[in-house]
This record gives sequence, structure tokens and C-alpha cells, in this order.
Amino acid sequence: EIYTLSLHDALPILASHPIDHFEVNGEPAVASGNSYTFSNVASDATLTALFVSNITFYVDAANGNDAADGFTKATAVSSLQVAIDRAVDGDRILVADGTYAPIHVSDKHITIESENGYKTTIIDGGGTNGCMYAVYSIWGMPSTNAVLRGFTLANGYSYRGAGACGGTLERCLIVGNVAFNEEPGYGAAYYYGQGGGAYGSMLRYCTIVNNTAEFWPGNEWEEDPQTSGGEGGGVYGCTLENCIVYGNEGVIAPDASDSEYSSSSLIGVDPLFVNAANGDYRLTSASPCVVDGVATAGCETAIMSGTVPG
Repeated sequence: EIYTLSLHDALPILASHPIDHFEVNGEPAVASGNSYTFSNVASDATLTALFVSNITFYVDAANGNDAADGFTKATAVSSLQVAIDRAVDGDRILVADGTYAPIHVSDKHITIESENGYKTTIIDGGGTNGCMYAVYSIWGMPSTNAVLRGFTLANGYSYRGAGACGGTLERCLIVGNVAFNEEPGYGAAYYYGQGGGAYGSMLRYCTIVNNTAEFWPGNEWEEDPQTSGGEGGGVYGCTLENCIVYGNEGVIAPDASDSEYSSSSLIGVDPLFVNAANGDYRLTSASPCVVDGVATAGCETAIMSGTVPG
């Protein structure tokens, strides 16, 4: 028998991602416009749809529309999470300037990249949610498959990794996030209040500053109070390359706990920012992270001559 499938009829299924072609029992179907024809198909045949790989989705908070397909700048979606949900392994998401809601990436092998860098592209937790949550869907453990490049992650609030839980982050600023610590239940003490900035992430050329991991002191009426948390206000359980981690708060290892970092990273030492209090994370020429006039660590490449103002 001969069967014909119209892609127009299948749009509700295929709209989230472009189709490349169909196969029946491994044999490509014959394409004609928006229709594919299958010949000599048995009743128990397997129909497989193969999607286009390595495409780019576009996101624009100001001008996008989540009802659009996101395949071009002119048809960008407005929500970063919508693009992530549509993307498959190998895809890229290009993000215009703007402030975006927290994202859940699961363990997808995708790249999420800002057009103009961390200063103008922000993921804001709003003080109620972690900014980036990238974990294996089965085990709930952090996954570093997804790459996030050139973002600020701020105002995150979660029991671990309030800025980022998992993910591979490059050229990102992680600032002002809080890993909260409420009274832990049985077996929960291990992970409460850990990694205010990041937990279980791979970090490259990132700046992690002014994050907090809260500490639970235990119940005062207990003879031997069960304490927990307060570990790694900056990072916990992370791997860092050429990063700056400074000015974070926590009772135990306030900047970095249970983490590995390269010798080119600066942990717990003043990097001599130009004016961190006002969000200027450029390095002065006197910074220990500047070698031969080149920034060797952190998200900012610009160097300012002289010393820290004031």
C-alpha cells in the first residue's frame, strides 16, 4: 500500500522543531513539497521522524512572541524557557538583551548564549527561585551538559545553587544569590544552605561575588543540636577555571567549599575591582588577575589603569 502524510496535518506535533525527513523501518520516505510518501508499508511498520539538528533559536524579551517559531530574529520568542523546551541536543539559543525569568534546562546538550554579554542579559530569580536549574531528570543530580554563556544570574533563592545548580557557565556574573536554610527534616541536612552562587557547576571565566549560604544552628533546646548548611556561599561542589570568587558569605568556607579550581582562579582574595559596590567588575591594572595587561580570570576582560577608586 501507499500512504501520504502531509506536514501541514502534522504541524501540532512538529511545530516545536523543524523536521528533516521521515523514515519507515529505516528507509527514507519520498518527499514532495510538504508531503512524504511511503510505499509498501506493512501494518506493523515503524515510522520515525528525524529532526533538523544544530539549529539556532532566537529569544527577545522586548520584541519576541512565544507563539512564533523562534527560528529567526524576526520570529523570536519572548521567553527563554520556551526556547529551552523546544530545543534538542546540539541546538543553540541566542538571547537578546533583557531580563529573563529563571530557567530549567534538565540535562540537554544545548548552548544558551547572550548576544551582548552579561551586562545586558540577566536571569533574575526574583528572590523566590534559583536562576538556573540544570539537573538529570531521573536522579536529580546536577548536570553540566547545558552551556550558559554571557549572563548575569542574580537574586536567586534556593536551598542549593541559588545562582546556578548544575550547568557549564562561561563569562557569567553570579551575584546576590542566597542558598536558604530552613529547619531540615530527617536526612535533609546534607544539602540545605550550600552553594549560594553555584552548586555542582562547571565555571569558566566567571565572577562569583556577594552570594550567601545560610547556616542552620540547630534547635537550642536540643542537647546536641543538628547544624547544617552555611557552606560555600560562593560555590559548592564546583569545578572552576579562570574564575574570581570573592566577598561571599557562609559559616564554612564562605567563598568555595568542596570545589576544584585551577591555579589561574582567584578564591577569597581581593581581585581589586574598579567599583564592585556599583556593579563595575572591571579589573584595575593592579589586580592579581591581570598579567601583562590581560585579565586572566573573571567575566570582565576590560582593564582600568591605576588603583581602586577611593
